Amino acid sequence: MNNNEKVNVVFSIIDIVEQYMIELEPIVSHKFKQDVKAISSRCKKLIKFVDKKVSEEEAITFGENSDELRELIENHFLKMK
Repeated sequence: MNNNEKVNVVFSIIDIVEQYMIELEPIVSHKFKQDVKAISSRCKKLIKFVDKKVSEEEAITFGENSDELRELIENHFLKMK
């Protein structure tokens, strides 16, 4: 895997983390709310940075790739139960 591909993987993971943080924010205990908000905020900033650097078509492909990766991750953890 070349460095550009590695960067794409990292940003896909960040996109997935942001999705999870958005889902968790309303249900996480008060003790962790500030941490979840901080992670979510940082992820949003990184995603905006990527969106500014790529075309709309590339951003859509990037989002689709993140969705596929998220599905793989979730399926992996479901199998571990």
